[in-house]
Amino acid sequence: RDYVVTLYDGDGRFLNRLFTQAEYDWTLVWDRRDPRYFFTRKQGTVYRYDASAGRAEALRTFRNPTVTAGPSGLSLNEKGDRLLLRMSDESVRSFRLPSLDDERICRIAIPDGWVANWDKLRFTGHRDYFAITLEPKRPPPPGVPSAPPSTRIYDGVTGQLFHTHDAVNVGHHDFSSDGKLAYVEGYFNQERGMRVRVVNLDGTDNRVVFTAPREQLRSVRNYHITWPAGVSDWFLLSFFPQTGRLPPGYEPYLDEIVQVFVDGRSKVLARTGTTCDLNFWAQPQQSLSADGTRVLFNSNGTSTA
Repeated sequence: RDYVVTLYDGDGRFLNRLFTQAEYDWTLVWDRRDPRYFFTRKQGTVYRYDASAGRAEALRTFRNPTVTAGPSGLSLNEKGDRLLLRMSDESVRSFRLPSLDDERICRIAIPDGWVANWDKLRFTGHRDYFAITLEPKRPPPPGVPSAPPSTRIYDGVTGQLFHTHDAVNVGHHDFSSDGKLAYVEGYFNQERGMRVRVVNLDGTDNRVVFTAPREQLRSVRNYHITWPAGVSDWFLLSFFPQTGRLPPGYEPYLDEIVQVFVDGRSKVLARTGTTCDLNFWAQPQQSLSADGTRVLFNSNGTSTA
């Protein structure tokens, strides 16, 4: 309720305050073609916001169905000419920009005993494919066995299911613009440790590209993967620890940002210095420039090393 969307330049210099959560929604996506604009919404209306002028232009108001409120954010396809929206009738629709016409509709078939993780709905950034994760209800209904989540890839042109990635929960993972998914197999703190995999969207060429034994992860709370839009051969993997469970001295892995290559090489780039307590938003959540030359991350530490 108290978000304030604020604009900074690429060197971290404050430019201006744009709007509060009461004015427009904080979930937004930048225009891929014109850096002056991003897209946001309020209730059932989608806006194009001019960041340089601090002015919003209403593009279209949806009434029946309307745009769903909640954590399902906005995303753009690879060309940047279509916007993905979740609608109040539980459909997923994409629209041509900037007029928001040429509607394409996809209806997600959710099996009994399962729920859609709608806050992870997004275009992958490769062509018109989008992803959604399904999870079993907790606790599962009587007679329904417990199962790991699965991530479905849909073709946004036809609306048809393209491929299902079993035991993959897209949340802290990311996609490449040439059609790959980087994800962590299972849970990183299980007995086998961490195994980071890269797989094509169609499920082929699934390979392990990074590993870490469990004893090196005992102070790690969680992780993030981010893949820059203009890079195909590497992504960033970041770790962050939990306040109150820090080791007496630094020992990896703890708070590093690691560059992971699809050929299995890796390189530690920096330490973020961040830790998390009950305020989970203190995690780094690194964001990369499209060409992969700059990385932005938040930290509650005092410096990086």
